[in-house]
Amino acid sequence: MRKPLNIWFDNRIFTIQQYGGISRYYSQLARGLSQDHGQRVRIDAPMYINRYLDPLACHAGLRLPYMRGVTPLCQRFDDLLEGRRLRVFSPDIVHETYFRRQAPRAGGAKRVLTVYDMIHERFADPGGRSALSKARRAAVRRSDHLICISQSTQRDLIDILGVDADKTSVIHLAASLHPAVGLARPVDTPYILYVGPRDRYKNFQCLLRAYAALHGVIRDFRLLCIGGGGFSCGEHEQMRQLGIPSGQVMQLAADDGLLTACYQHAALFVYPSLYEGFGIPPLEAMQCGCPVVCADSSSLPEVVGNAALLFDPASPEALSAAVHQVLSDPELAASLVERGRQRAAGFSWQRCVSQTLNLYRQLGGRQT
Repeated sequence: MRKPLNIWFDNRIFTIQQYGGISRYYSQLARGLSQDHGQRVRIDAPMYINRYLDPLACHAGLRLPYMRGVTPLCQRFDDLLEGRRLRVFSPDIVHETYFRRQAPRAGGAKRVLTVYDMIHERFADPGGRSALSKARRAAVRRSDHLICISQSTQRDLIDILGVDADKTSVIHLAASLHPAVGLARPVDTPYILYVGPRDRYKNFQCLLRAYAALHGVIRDFRLLCIGGGGFSCGEHEQMRQLGIPSGQVMQLAADDGLLTACYQHAALFVYPSLYEGFGIPPLEAMQCGCPVVCADSSSLPEVVGNAALLFDPASPEALSAAVHQVLSDPELAASLVERGRQRAAGFSWQRCVSQTLNLYRQLGGRQT
């Protein structure tokens, strides 16, 4: 029987995110590795802001309320004795949760880093001069192995940073929503759903132009946006210029329960993003039985397979045509729902955890 590994997750993402896909990923990893696979896991975040840590037995610390300046406060406090705590725990694997220029020595442990995407380098900092780019490069250099959450991210990592392909592995993420019967409708009228931030590469302006061109759709379906904060003055002005009636595009904040209801009652989910490292919202939509129209870009075809109607994200006309096609063809919509459920079933946290543990073992951790 294999001896359990000592697996260490650092504090970084848990001092940055209250909620979020990255911190959810690590909380799922830690829970699965410790509870389902019997590994000795430590999340080292004595002071943190993340909500997912509270129920985890592999972590103990003080959660602070989110406020201005709390992230650097947590990081400075946590860093004070991090090296000492690391030596006492004596890890076989150190898995860094986010990028930083320097990290304490890990003794003989193998160092693992997960790379989520290369969005910053592609869209904001092609020269790699910003603090985030420098921190990512430093973390990549000191890592023994790099997990990429999609083949698309793996290709970009190799192309942009010149990483040896043998130093990388692809392990897909999963969705965490739980479809349920009897969830109340979030709004009374039929709606098209959009989930997530709306700036830059998310390509929300393309969706607004496509929606505005479908006069019959505007009459019968509202556009419901979840997350991303309230609409900016620029977004309100764009809607006015496009002739979208006031109140026809809505924005809500949603916890997991309300988000699940939004997916389950939507006539259609649209994801026009120009770039994603993985793309959890389309997977959530498929998991919840919502037909998906999705950009044919980056990792998204890898995630949705043949279970979504793909379109060119540079073309509002192509998006308009795809939306009209699904909304006007109940058989197509039903087919997308069925294919989506089957596709989503192939992504699970159990699989992600198992593949990650296999990688840890291959890296030479304790196995006797």
